[in-house]
Amino acid sequence: MAKSTIYQQVTDKIIAQLEAGILPWVQPWKTRDFSIPKNGVSDRHYSGINILLLWLSASDNAFKSNTWLTFKQAAKLGGNVIKGNQGRVCLKLHT
Repeated sequence: MAKSTIYQQVTDKIIAQLEAGILPWVQPWKTRDFSIPKNGVSDRHYSGINILLLWLSASDNAFKSNTWLTFKQAAKLGGNVIKGNQGRVCLKLHT
C-alpha cells in the first residue's frame, strides 16, 4: 500500500471518529500505565505510522489489549485470523 494511501486512511479514520464523538488519541484499553502497541511474541514496540494504525484498529474493534501478532505468529500459536477489508488484517488470539 502506498504511503499516501496509508496516511489518507489514517486521516479519514481520525476524522470519522471525531465526527462520531470519539477521541481517537484516548487509550482504548485498560492498563496501569500508558504504553505503545507491541508485538506479543518479540515484545518489541511498534513505531511510526504503525502506532496510529494499531490504536485506530484497537478503537474500531473495541480491543482491550495493545498487544499484536503477525499473521504467521498467530497461526503458529493456533490463533484464529480474521481477514478484514482492503488488505487489512485483524488478529484475535483465543486462548
